[in-house]
Amino acid sequence: MDDRGRAKEYLVDRLKRDGVISGTPEALAADAGFTARAMEEALAELVAENRIQPFQDDEGNLEYQWKEYQLF
Repeated sequence: MDDRGRAKEYLVDRLKRDGVISGTPEALAADAGFTARAMEEALAELVAENRIQPFQDDEGNLEYQWKEYQLF
């Protein structure tokens, strides 16, 4: 598995556990030990697959929410 695949696996595990994560792709990559490019590609794939929803909170911070975690 390449870095993008490992980053995607990390994101899925973390989002399933936490529901929402915040930070830029660069910050998330640094925290998890991946390259920024691998994290950006993994996030883009998850958005394209409609598995996560990116948004900004009231303070303008970038966040990602696991779609199955949303409460309707």
